[in-house]
Amino acid sequence: MKTLLQQTAAILEKEALKFRVIESSNMIELKMGLDSAIFTVLIACNEERQYCSIRCILPNMAPASKKLSVAELFNRFNHQFIFGSFAMDMEDGEMYFQQSFMTAGNYLEEEVLVRTLRIALNVVDVHYEKTMSVIFGNVHPILAALEMAN
Repeated sequence: MKTLLQQTAAILEKEALKFRVIESSNMIELKMGLDSAIFTVLIACNEERQYCSIRCILPNMAPASKKLSVAELFNRFNHQFIFGSFAMDMEDGEMYFQQSFMTAGNYLEEEVLVRTLRIALNVVDVHYEKTMSVIFGNVHPILAALEMAN
């Protein structure tokens, strides 16, 4: 049987996506150009624990002066999600959305990977503008989150 990493690569090839395999980290990296920005996507495959994790990294870093506002915004965003969440590295300001899913016996169902990837990409694409409005437009996190809810 193929490894999770090999199965993931095969599915991404079938979807005609360009990517690079980072075997030493058991990850795949791809760049996805969406309506709002170009996002780096990392797909980590864990054979031992039988799961895959998709991390969509936002192209901007949160400046030190806006980290608390972004953290509040992400907290408000995360209340609406069933799966996945936004997070930020408080040290360097890296922002990302992460969603994971389990596999059965290290068998990766194509539909599960494709749907999870599409959902994660849609979430970052839809929420990116509001995140940038808090960082660069001085919009209060409560207002940005309320606009997303409406």
